[in-house]
Amino acid sequence: MSRPLPALFISSENAHSDAALATRGERKFIVTSVRESSEQEAQCSEWRPPAFRGLAAVLLGNNLEFAIFNQSAKQDLHYHRSATEIYIVVSGEMKIEVERKSFLLHSGDSIVVQPGARHEIKRTGAEFVCYVVASNSFGPADKVIVNPDLIADSAVANDD
Repeated sequence: MSRPLPALFISSENAHSDAALATRGERKFIVTSVRESSEQEAQCSEWRPPAFRGLAAVLLGNNLEFAIFNQSAKQDLHYHRSATEIYIVVSGEMKIEVERKSFLLHSGDSIVVQPGARHEIKRTGAEFVCYVVASNSFGPADKVIVNPDLIADSAVANDD
């Protein structure tokens, strides 16, 4: 087994030129587990976008994930069982709702979302680029999708 890389440098230019950012709106750089169909462990300390349909280089993190996304990324209401997420807006304007409270973030702004807090990036038509760091993450199993209709139903029931 090879020794993990001591560092992974991700230049803003390389991250923003990634075709995945333009098409699906997101790219992971650090993951808790490698998706073998689309990722491979990074072999080089400088991250570069993968070739067309190539495997993306990722650093395997110890309960840590790091990604970039924009307004094109698929978004849904969710919470994390264990992960704390830190969103850092790089450019543009992003609206996030946390436990029904809206926050409008601009370039340079950040927000920390605690485990268990329901949150969702809201589409406003504005363009943005954002980094997200998930600490104490256990990968895809840590994310729980919430049905917004169930929340609306429980809010009505609680008003009685």
